[in-house]
Amino acid sequence: MKISSRLRLAIFIPALMALAIIVALVISYQDMAKTQEAGDTIRQVRSSITELNHFVFSYILYHEERPKQQFLAGHNELTQLLASARVQTPDQQHLLDNIRGDSVNYERALPPVGL
Repeated sequence: MKISSRLRLAIFIPALMALAIIVALVISYQDMAKTQEAGDTIRQVRSSITELNHFVFSYILYHEERPKQQFLAGHNELTQLLASARVQTPDQQHLLDNIRGDSVNYERALPPVGL
């Protein structure tokens, strides 16, 4: 092998390795961004459900109109959040469907506004 061929290899191999590393970093960054977005959505759903629980308990204890109104506003927010949630696996879709069903049942459990 000639010296010029060896020099070319000495240039191209590290350049190719650097390019492969850059591509891997870009792909992993995109995947991490998607995972963080999904995690943010999950945290918002969890926080919203916890908030709804507090409103329900407050309503059950005191039977006042304000907790009911707060619950309905929070429930609408949760419904919008669930509608915009994107899932990647069938298991996630199943869990999301269960949460949506529970959310509908949760709203039905409260008596109508004004009673």
